[in-house]
Amino acid sequence: MKARVRAIVVVAAVAALLACACLGADAWSAWLPPVLFVSGAGMGLLAMGWIHALTGGAWGAPLRPPARAASMLVILAVVAWLPVAWQSPDILSWMHGDLVPAQRWFLSPGFFFIRTAVCLAAMAIFGWAGWRRPVTMRRGVLSLLVYAVVVSMVAVDWVMALVPAWHSAVLGMTLASSQMVSGAAFGLICVASARVAPPGDALLRDLANLLLALTLLWGYLAFMDYLTAWIADQPTEVAWYLPRVATSWWWLSVVMVLLGFVIPLVSLLSHKLKRDPRALRWVAGVALSGQACFLAWLVLPSLRSHGMHAGIADVLAWSGMLVLAWAVVDGAWARSTACFGSRA
Repeated sequence: MKARVRAIVVVAAVAALLACACLGADAWSAWLPPVLFVSGAGMGLLAMGWIHALTGGAWGAPLRPPARAASMLVILAVVAWLPVAWQSPDILSWMHGDLVPAQRWFLSPGFFFIRTAVCLAAMAIFGWAGWRRPVTMRRGVLSLLVYAVVVSMVAVDWVMALVPAWHSAVLGMTLASSQMVSGAAFGLICVASARVAPPGDALLRDLANLLLALTLLWGYLAFMDYLTAWIADQPTEVAWYLPRVATSWWWLSVVMVLLGFVIPLVSLLSHKLKRDPRALRWVAGVALSGQACFLAWLVLPSLRSHGMHAGIADVLAWSGMLVLAWAVVDGAWARSTACFGSRA
């Protein structure tokens, strides 16, 4: 994309986000899922680079240029998260006293803002380091350890705390697996589009199998969380799942399962499809859409418990954030490929 066109796209996307921000309290509940999605795609692909620094293998080399471009997604997400954090009282009911005594030490505004600042600072460092420095084994280990803490805190503070009475021991892992699926899908789209070196059959098969394994991991964790809640049949667990299965939000649940799990799983079992770059792009795009639905499913039913509805704020937030993310990645891509070379 030419620089002038990219500038126009960025201005239009920022205008959409500003229009969304002017819509009041509904804007911030609509803003949170796309911010989680953009940050998840970037963090997931960076995490794959950290893992590759430990394991090695041919599959990691073609992901370096997209991972470097994805680091700019993380920076974008940090910036986009700032107004959400500032307006968090419009999203988080516990800030208005909806707490039991045992929760007050952790869910206090001061401590919450400290944790959020630490998470955003860590994400900013991840993004800066992903853009500026190659991944070494030592940095990969340290980054994965910090990442585990950051994604757990984000899951607790921005998802679990939307329903203060609910708790889940596996939510942090589920969110991390969702980010890894998004990162793998984004990287596969880039590689299968031959925006990096034209991939061979073996490389495409490896990346497709990686996406398949991560999809299975995410599906397993999400389902086991639901299954254990169903078996326990506790009021605190029901409070989380009731709006997602007993109101019109169940439609989103069905779409999420189809796009995020069933279609990628069935498609990626085909050996023929794994050698077809065009088909893999479509499957990876479906998987990305499924993770977007999953993040909306995590957030919106907790804030709109009476049923599924989408307004102009949701349209503006998603369209503005996704278009802005596309422009940022496109701008970073040329510099990334120049850095790594056309055969990186």
